[in-house]
Amino acid sequence: MGYVGSVLVKQLRQQEPDAYLIGYDLGIFSHCLSSYCQIPESFLDIQYFGDVRSFDQKVLDGCDGVVYLAAISNDPMGKMYESLTDEVNCRSCIRWAEAAKEAGVEITGFIRLEVGEGIEKKEEDFAAEVAKAAQG
Repeated sequence: MGYVGSVLVKQLRQQEPDAYLIGYDLGIFSHCLSSYCQIPESFLDIQYFGDVRSFDQKVLDGCDGVVYLAAISNDPMGKMYESLTDEVNCRSCIRWAEAAKEAGVEITGFIRLEVGEGIEKKEEDFAAEVAKAAQG
């Protein structure tokens, strides 16, 4: 679930105890979380394991919202695997937004968080691209 997701699901559960929360993650780093006395997935109603680049759109059935946190955020990895990074960080996010819209999820906003030193910035408006895709 990653560093942000593992904290976010706990906060979401505390704020919205009756919400139906699902997770979708490869689970590559699940074994790395050592500071939790309760695994983050326990705050979810269901955890799907899979690659965000190829997902069954049925996981969005009945969803009211989507929080897309999937990203390759390690600068050297992003530089070494630029195409993969673009596919996960950008293109797959757009596909999730389009699938969410098809599933009836109302897109009310989009925020992109990007961290890291040495990231070469491209002059593009990714948030506008996702918003446009969500609007149809």
